[in-house]
Amino acid sequence: MLSQKLYYTQTTYGYARGHEAYNYVENIRRYMLSLEGYLTEKANKIQQQELLASAYPAVPPEKFGK
Repeated sequence: MLSQKLYYTQTTYGYARGHEAYNYVENIRRYMLSLEGYLTEKANKIQQQELLASAYPAVPPEKFGK
């Protein structure tokens, strides 16, 4: 609001750039959500791989030659 000419002409310090601070915080929030999504996806993938690995018994290398 203070970046609109109707209002900033009446203020002591003039034009206010509050939208820059707002955009900065929004970018940080967006980045945080991106990291949370990435880490969740990574954890799900590891959990799925562990589940698949536990479903099949490991065969010792000696039995491959027989």
